[in-house]
Amino acid sequence: AEYMGEFECEVPAKTGTTPMWRRAVQLVKDTLTLNVLEMPRDRSLFVFNREQMQNYPLNNWELTSDAQYGGLSLCSLAHEEHFARFSGNISLEVGGKMVKSGYCNMKITPKHPYNLEPFNALALRFRTDGRAYAVTIATDSMVPQAVIWQSPLPTHPDAIGKWCITHIPFSSFVLTYQGYIENNQIGFNERKIRSIGITLADGTAGSFQLDLDWLKALRLDETQSVASKQ
Repeated sequence: AEYMGEFECEVPAKTGTTPMWRRAVQLVKDTLTLNVLEMPRDRSLFVFNREQMQNYPLNNWELTSDAQYGGLSLCSLAHEEHFARFSGNISLEVGGKMVKSGYCNMKITPKHPYNLEPFNALALRFRTDGRAYAVTIATDSMVPQAVIWQSPLPTHPDAIGKWCITHIPFSSFVLTYQGYIENNQIGFNERKIRSIGITLADGTAGSFQLDLDWLKALRLDETQSVASKQ
C-alpha cells in the first residue's frame, strides 16, 4: 500500500517553559497529523492471479444465477494463466413461476465485514467483452438483504479485449432493490461492507467473458470513473 509521505516524530522535552496545556494541545495536533499521514492510499481486496491462490482462494467467490429459480443462465469462475475468468451464458427464457430471467453474479463475502471507511473508491483491473456489467455492494445493516448498491462497471468500446483499470467512486453507487433503483437513495456504510460482487443482467442473451486481475479499495483526492489501457 502507498502512503502520503514520510514524517518525523518529535518527543516533547521533559523540561522547559512551555505550559503543560500547550504541550497537550500540540501533542493532539501531532497525533491527528500522523493519523492522516499513516492512512493507506489503497487496500488489496482480492488478487486473481493463480500464483496468489493460497492467499486469495478463488472458491471464496460465490456464483449465482437465475438457474436457482428455474432459469437457464449459467456461469463459472476459473483461473486462466495469471488471471481469473468469469464467463458463462445468459438466457432470457423463464421457467416455473419466473416472470423475468437473465442474470449471473459473482460475489465475495468476507468472514468479517470490510471496513473501507478510509477509502472512497473501488479499483478493478479487468479485460471486458463490452457487455454491461455492474459492481455491487451489500452492507451489514438494518436494510433487507435484497437491498444492494450498484454501479456500472465503467468501460469504453475501444477497451474491449484490452486490459484496463477503472476507478469506481463510492458516490456512484445507487441503492437498488431486486434490480430496480430505489426512489429514496441513501449511502452505504463503508465500515461494514458484507459483500462485493460483479453481476451481469443486461437483458441480452448469449455468452459473456470478463477477465479479472485484481480488486482494490482506493483513497483518491479526485476520483473519476475512467478506464485506461495498461
